[in-house]
Amino acid sequence: MEKALVKDFMRSDRKAPDGDIGIEIEVEASGRLPLVDNTWWKTKSEQSLRNGGLEYITRGALPVDTLMFRRIEGLTSLVDTKEAQVDKESHRTSVHIHHNVTNYTPSQLWTSITAYWLLENLLFKACGEEREGNHFCLRLKDAEALILRYVSDELKVTDHPFITLDTDNVRYSGINLNAINRFGSVELRGMRGTVDPQLIHDWSLLTHSILKNAKNNFKTPESLLDMYFDKGWKSLKSLLWEETKSLDYLLKHKDIEDLIDENAFTLANVMYSCSWSNYDKIMNKKAELLKSQKDKKSSKKKMDDSPWMSAFPAPDSFSIPTRRSLSQMRAQIAADGSV
Repeated sequence: MEKALVKDFMRSDRKAPDGDIGIEIEVEASGRLPLVDNTWWKTKSEQSLRNGGLEYITRGALPVDTLMFRRIEGLTSLVDTKEAQVDKESHRTSVHIHHNVTNYTPSQLWTSITAYWLLENLLFKACGEEREGNHFCLRLKDAEALILRYVSDELKVTDHPFITLDTDNVRYSGINLNAINRFGSVELRGMRGTVDPQLIHDWSLLTHSILKNAKNNFKTPESLLDMYFDKGWKSLKSLLWEETKSLDYLLKHKDIEDLIDENAFTLANVMYSCSWSNYDKIMNKKAELLKSQKDKKSSKKKMDDSPWMSAFPAPDSFSIPTRRSLSQMRAQIAADGSV
């Protein structure tokens, strides 16, 4: 049996993204902001913004590679101008990062989410004080009962996988799990509004590395938490954290272990209560069943759309011939030579 992947459970009307990260940058300004429309970026209006504010979003998901900084700087150099006069103190703007998780197994996904939550309170120290406790990017510690209720229900897998998370009640979290079923991503909403290309790049890169390294180095949330409780933060850091130019100062925070502990014991209550081997088996079976259902629908659609079927008249002009007996056919042949 093939291992289930997150993309096997996405909504049927959605296509799995090809790249690694999608970026959304909200900007307000006292001048006129440009309407950017190029290979990598497009512009959309955002009703929550004021003063002619706009949102700049990537066209699909960008690859995490050596050109990522140049692609981000290519946008910010167009936006952050004297003519635009960007409001860099606006409390309404933020930067959201969508991380593509379509090729994660469900267990790998929850392991990555656990790694993020474990480090969330530390990561938010880079986002700005106004983002801590913000109702549009609630941390786990801000709404732990609400968030973990949905996570616990989801891990029971009593319904279509990830459908439990398809609610606005988890959408406005530091990590938006609502995006899994809709876009095949987890959306990190914590970063304040900024047009600093280095900060946007480093935040994208650091959070991407934490999710990716958790996926690659740990089989389950349980094994990740085991390492933290047994060996401490320093051992975990070497497996999760990758250096960045502007964010490594977080590693020197005087309360780093206390910030991690705030979520560690909360996570343990949920992640240790799940039988991950059984969870994987259930998800594999559900993926197999969904694939079978999709194959049947696809087969029917191919038949309906085939050239042979389209040669028939439209349904409203289609006349179904009456069934004739052998004696009736013989009589008609004798009469006019037709069948």
